[in-house]
Amino acid sequence: MPKKSKTTKKPVKKTGNESNLTSISVVAIWKNWSDKLKKNYWTFVLEDNSRLACFDPKVLEELNLDTKEKVSRFDFPQKMSVQIKGNYIVSTKEGQPIQEPKASSKQWTPKSSGNTNANIDRMSVLRTAVMFLEHQKNKSLKNLQEITAIFEKYVQSGKWE
Repeated sequence: MPKKSKTTKKPVKKTGNESNLTSISVVAIWKNWSDKLKKNYWTFVLEDNSRLACFDPKVLEELNLDTKEKVSRFDFPQKMSVQIKGNYIVSTKEGQPIQEPKASSKQWTPKSSGNTNANIDRMSVLRTAVMFLEHQKNKSLKNLQEITAIFEKYVQSGKWE
């Protein structure tokens, strides 16, 4: 079986103050917390699923990324030139063009494509209403229908009415 070659790290031509830069192909950057160091660090997930840590927020700022974001994912692997020491990213070339990260969906929306999903949505609403009704004093069919209607409106609109 042929040996798998690593194509994610390629030496970059040195020019002036850019010493020992390596080109990496990044698919995501995760923000983490180190209990040992009592500060944030970032994990760069490479295209081959290997990981490189970065402890310097200036690196992310130089890449025009928000240091407050929990995760930055890219539609396509993003090529970045960075300086690596051991398994750590220590610096980068400022002003690199970088793709905008994917917009993460903050609000869940049900997928209502087809009758099957609509049936699943209805059963979920009914199950939730029955569970809610168990804690009510009045356990009538009319009360169940009212609660179900409230939950169904919420699932459809995303707002409590």
